Amino acid sequence: GRTVDFRHAIVIMTSNIGASEIARNTPLGFSLGDDEHGMTYEDMKGRVMGELKKVFRPEFLNRIDDVIVFHKLQKSEIKTIVELLLRRIRESLAERELQLDLTEEAKDLLVEKGWDPAMGARPLRRAIQRYIEDPLADFVLRSELPAGGTVLVDKADADKVEEGEPEVSLSIIQPKVPAAVGGGEAAAELEAGSDAPEAVEGEATEES
Repeated sequence: GRTVDFRHAIVIMTSNIGASEIARNTPLGFSLGDDEHGMTYEDMKGRVMGELKKVFRPEFLNRIDDVIVFHKLQKSEIKTIVELLLRRIRESLAERELQLDLTEEAKDLLVEKGWDPAMGARPLRRAIQRYIEDPLADFVLRSELPAGGTVLVDKADADKVEEGEPEVSLSIIQPKVPAAVGGGEAAAELEAGSDAPEAVEGEATEES
């Protein structure tokens, strides 16, 4: 066999023990702290520690230096995780000279669909794939996207979404036209069109 030296190592173990107990006693939505409808942190910690003692023998638990029960994730923290998970998609779009932007309503939708009382933020990856990556892939294939443009993701109106389809809408924000150099008709046309809205409607907008 092999000999492993743990003299200069810190071993961190994670577990979902007690998650089912938390799920049964956690109200829907987000909690900003202790409230009368859900468990306080101390109550939750006590129940998790009770479950821990049922699963592991005392001989094992006595060898653990410390047990940390994490607080529930808050809505602002879930949004931060959303931004981190979107980084890979933004990097992929950057190779096509495109950018990705989400409205606050779209971020709230991801938070709503990707947060679970028992599993925390783990379902977020699946939510981002369903509500961002899959519609974005279809949108890129169907649309002619200009270099330097921005793909804007927004929450779609419920009455415009077909059954089983993601509740998002995608549109293209055209890159700004550079200032004309010199005079002439081209400069006049650019100046006249500078007041036009940047977002492209109609064919450039796809709803999934």
